[in-house]
Amino acid sequence: MKLFNNFYLDKKKELLYQFKFILQNIEKILKEQYFITFKSKLSILTNLPERIIDQELKLFLTSNFDFEQGKFKDLFKLKKIFIHSLIFFAKLFYIIIFTKQKKKQENHDLIIDDVTSAEVPLLGSLLENFKSYLLIGKFELKNKYNYIKQPSLKYYDKKLVFGLLYKIFIIFFYTLKISIKEKRNLIPFLTFILFRFLKYESLFSCYISKFLLQTRPTMRSSVRNYLFKKNGGKVSGCIQKSLKVYGGWDVFHDTDILFSSGEGSFINDSFLGNRIKKVVPVGSLSLEQHWHKTKKNKTLTFDVVNLGCNILSNFKDILKDKNFDKDYYEQFIWMVKLSKKFPKLRISIKHHASLKLHDNKEIKIIESSNVKRIIKDETNDKNKSYNFAFQSKFVCTWCSIAAYELISLGKPCFFLDPNGKNESFFQNDSINNFWRIKSYDELERRVVELVFEKKDINIKNSNYFCLESQNVSKRIYESFIKYENIN
Repeated sequence: MKLFNNFYLDKKKELLYQFKFILQNIEKILKEQYFITFKSKLSILTNLPERIIDQELKLFLTSNFDFEQGKFKDLFKLKKIFIHSLIFFAKLFYIIIFTKQKKKQENHDLIIDDVTSAEVPLLGSLLENFKSYLLIGKFELKNKYNYIKQPSLKYYDKKLVFGLLYKIFIIFFYTLKISIKEKRNLIPFLTFILFRFLKYESLFSCYISKFLLQTRPTMRSSVRNYLFKKNGGKVSGCIQKSLKVYGGWDVFHDTDILFSSGEGSFINDSFLGNRIKKVVPVGSLSLEQHWHKTKKNKTLTFDVVNLGCNILSNFKDILKDKNFDKDYYEQFIWMVKLSKKFPKLRISIKHHASLKLHDNKEIKIIESSNVKRIIKDETNDKNKSYNFAFQSKFVCTWCSIAAYELISLGKPCFFLDPNGKNESFFQNDSINNFWRIKSYDELERRVVELVFEKKDINIKNSNYFCLESQNVSKRIYESFIKYENIN
């Protein structure tokens, strides 16, 4: 338990060193003897291979690491064991109450698990390629799609749950015992693995498909992928939705295919701990649906558009340089400075229509300027922000993957990177260097070139960022078929 108790991250080191140090120590923690025994007992209970449990626990540890503070979250402290024991039994009894008899098996070509209401509009063209499919989510959905609502901890297989009940009590008290011995709360680990096992064993014993797709990499799971295949599944896939980052989003993947936006947009470095058999570039599903397959709506026109990234909600699970927040807000100071230097320029910061947390610091920076802050347009953002970007003369962003998507359309989009310190998203890689603007003077020069002098930028190797995206759904379907026997 030394690694847990004495873990210290030197925040003065370069980010790559810090990131590798975190991942290496997560690996070491799970190799300590008490964890090896714990994983073995979980394996006996669930019939999950220890390597699957190990990968899932790495994911769990990463998701419960505070990247800003450089330490694991408080839930692993021994003083938390009582409340987490109560939570464990509350969840277990809830599961028991709402168990159901196993349904007759259904067979599909594709299952997409854990979809959200925001993701459903992206899937129309993709689903047309499959003879049968099933969408699974936690919300109510009243439309044409074949969809089932799967609430948390409900409708698990009664026979499965009751058949394991005695063993569950046994392993709980074992976990309690070693937690006290090792002076760490291990109940959350048991809760995480056990309830994921019950969920996905119940699900995939009823709903069988050739292919499994995850549209949000943040919801990845080794347990899910293993049980999907154990019950007859062939190939699992996951879609890239953001820039590569030092943080919890891009580590410990377990999928057969990672569908990347471009040929170089996702580099699967060995230290990330991923188990990815194939990275297949396909383009952007969002760009396909919201731009190529949706009517292009006219909207407010600006000379300069900054595609916003909300620091309040989007950057909690990433490793940041000590000046990250300062540099993030510096980009808005640049926008204000630009508006004062060129008062006739129409400048906007365009956020997602789904924005819920409004950044008062950003608002305060621009409030006395001509810079407009836009959340959604009169079409309710049917084109997302693509129409804003395409109808502008100069586009920039802090870290939106929309930059890659726009470059694939032949529309230049620059990353604002004050002082060139945003190593969280730009890891000394040559792919982004041309597009990084590292000073206000450089920003002003680029704006003058593109807005006033109307110069063109010769975009090279656009496929490296994002493939042309008119046929993304077809590429995903064809890749599934091509690699059906990847195992």
